[in-house]
This record gives sequence, structure tokens and C-alpha cells, in this order.
Amino acid sequence: MLLPGNLNNVYAYIYNLTNTASTNSLLFNTILTELNSSVRASGAQVTRIQPWFNNLDGSNYVEYRFGNASGATIARYYHYFTVTEDPINKVIILNPSQWKTSTLPSALPIAAPAFLKKMDDQLMNPQGLYFIKQSGLSYPAFTITGVNSNFRMTAYSFQ
Repeated sequence: MLLPGNLNNVYAYIYNLTNTASTNSLLFNTILTELNSSVRASGAQVTRIQPWFNNLDGSNYVEYRFGNASGATIARYYHYFTVTEDPINKVIILNPSQWKTSTLPSALPIAAPAFLKKMDDQLMNPQGLYFIKQSGLSYPAFTITGVNSNFRMTAYSFQ
């Protein structure tokens, strides 16, 4: 369902919902804490990490959304990728492409934000990711799990 040619699929780590999920790994929580510490001086925190697959324009990207203390969105970064599968290991691979601060067709590429590197490296793991449907939560969810790491992020499923 995440591969090209399928319908649009969106998942999200949402601070106010999935932040306390027991299915988030220590590695994910540690990287998230470091990321939030690095942007706290600007009054920001991560409010969403949201992979979008098979958008109407054919694109895929991870949206990193930042908000202030009142919950207003103050910044967004989009890391575009293509998707391939490893059918033998039953994983998908997000192949990194360009970064932008908008999804508008006219948006120009930007340099990769250094403060997102550790989190983004986990999602763009060249060995791949497992998408595993979760049960036992009060909302529809999947975990995005690194093949060769202890990274596991719980993501609400909008489908």
C-alpha cells in the first residue's frame, strides 16, 4: 500500500497523541529529545513527523512540523523520497531526494537541515523499514521500525 501506484497514505507521529505510546523505542525517544533540545531556544518543538506516500502529484515526503508553546505551526521541512521494496526481507526503502520548506511546485530545494539529521537518517535507513500494524492502542497505528536498528516510531494511521 506504500508503493507507487497505490492510493495516498499518510501516517504521523503526533506529539499530542503518539508521544506516550509504549511502542516508541528508547532510540526514537532519545533522538526526539535531542532534536527538541536543539530547537527549544527558538521556541519550537516537534509536533509531527509525518510520512506521506503516493500524493496526487506522485511525490512522497516526510513532513517535519514544528510548533510553538501555544500549538501554532511555525516551521515545516519536507524531505522528498522515492520508495522501493525489498520483497525478500519484506521491507520498504525510502530513497532520499531533495529537501524543501513547502510542497508548492515552485518551492526551491534547500540544504538538509543539520538538526534533523539523526531522525532523518533513521527514516531513510538504506537497509529499509518495517511498517507494522499495531494493536492495543486507542487509535489506528503502525510502527515504523528500522531493519538494522532499535529505532521504532509509532505513527497514527489516517487511512
